[in-house]
Amino acid sequence: WSVRQPHINGIMQAHYLIEAVGKQFPVCRVQGETQSTSDPAKANARLIAAAPELLECIKDLWAAFPVRSQTDEVLMARTTAAIKKAEGGE
Repeated sequence: WSVRQPHINGIMQAHYLIEAVGKQFPVCRVQGETQSTSDPAKANARLIAAAPELLECIKDLWAAFPVRSQTDEVLMARTTAAIKKAEGGE
């Protein structure tokens, strides 16, 4: 996925489009508060665009490293919960 801030007649718009490669329509639109490049909506849009890759990385890390301590168990439980949430589970 990628992030694009549209321009209309040379004017930067106050929203960002998250687009999937090869798709005709945006995956989603993140509305900003201003037309500024420092708008927090830009960071949110980038995070959303990176989400599929981040999820795959977390799943790969989770599979690659065995639980070794009580701290690891807590971290793994949080990781498992985050993966379930991302995949639509509870």
